[in-house]
Amino acid sequence: MWIYRAAITFAAPFILLHAILKMGGLTARLGFVRPAQHGAHIWVHAASNGEITSAKATLEALLRRDPSRKILVTTNQITARDMIRGWGNDRIEAHLAPIDLRWVTKMILHNWSVSAHIIVENEIWPNRLTVLSYAYVTVVIIGARLSARSAARWQKLPSSLRNIYRTLSLVSPQDRDSGARFKALGAPNISAPNNLKEHYQRPASHKDFAEFAQLYQAPFTVLGASTHAGEEKLILDAFDILHAADPRWHLILAPRHPKRRDEVLSLIGQRFSVAQYSDRTRRTNTTQITLADTMGDMALWYDIADICVVAGSFQPVGGHTPFEPLSHGCGVFHGPHVSNFTESYGALNAVGGAKMVRSAEDLAHAILTCRPNVMCDAAAPVLGRAQDQEPFYTELEAHLKRAPKAAS
Repeated sequence: MWIYRAAITFAAPFILLHAILKMGGLTARLGFVRPAQHGAHIWVHAASNGEITSAKATLEALLRRDPSRKILVTTNQITARDMIRGWGNDRIEAHLAPIDLRWVTKMILHNWSVSAHIIVENEIWPNRLTVLSYAYVTVVIIGARLSARSAARWQKLPSSLRNIYRTLSLVSPQDRDSGARFKALGAPNISAPNNLKEHYQRPASHKDFAEFAQLYQAPFTVLGASTHAGEEKLILDAFDILHAADPRWHLILAPRHPKRRDEVLSLIGQRFSVAQYSDRTRRTNTTQITLADTMGDMALWYDIADICVVAGSFQPVGGHTPFEPLSHGCGVFHGPHVSNFTESYGALNAVGGAKMVRSAEDLAHAILTCRPNVMCDAAAPVLGRAQDQEPFYTELEAHLKRAPKAAS
């Protein structure tokens, strides 16, 4: 542990400089911010937009169960912080995440009267967890995700670092394999698997929806959602077939990381005309592709599209959630790599609520012959079961009120 502490202390000035130049927020990074409302706060930490979106229903459930409860959310990205602030809930305050120094964590505990700490997915910070344990603060991880590669790396680290897993009060894993890996690292209490992304609640209409809905013709709009390198070409090839069959087809292409916009634009090249959302270009009747290259606007594209190709599944990424597009009424197609949602996609495919394809030709044919409304109707029972989370909220509530043991 002392090696980690020395390394993070040495790197802290450089990390802070990079963060400040990129995003600002020095006071938040050093734990100096104070709450707008006095009293105890649950401290929730999530990395970015995806994790925050998946945790929103849980945060709302916690507030609903205790009208006096207040929550601090820290996140690594300014877009995620601003997304939370955009919810307009005065019982939730959002700030950029603090650097992992012990005195910074102690500052947050003092300023915010932290009663419990909730980690979303896999944000393990050794100094933070050690300080929280010695301060008798309950720590739980929800939607806990741990890959085989990450688990193997942790197993090679000194026991003084691995022992931080023993301080966790509850690990609610995303899947059984993650749960087994957390247990092997020493986490004492593993609950039944519960994938947070299944909790998704459709938000209010996006500010641009009324204007954009008039520009996209149903049922000829396809969304390629959260694409990774190597996936855009397959989707573009499928779209080429669609457009040749009927020029009314339009593709919305949303790369997982907007910073890849230039790479994706080069792939589109001279094949298709394109409107770029980040520079506020609006499509016309002859525009073939919309490049959705901003963060935090995916709900807009789900609302506009009739069909969603869920990416991260044509490369060995593990696939992204089918529950968001289904909640917006999209028919769902995906590739073979869905290890992040094996059971969910299995249940959906079994009833015709989603369909797996492997090639551009298969994708185009499946889209041309599909009926999105029938797919959504078939998916409705699976979607309803996934969104029944009251047992999970009850278990989480019990652990948040339970006094933890201090680190040994």
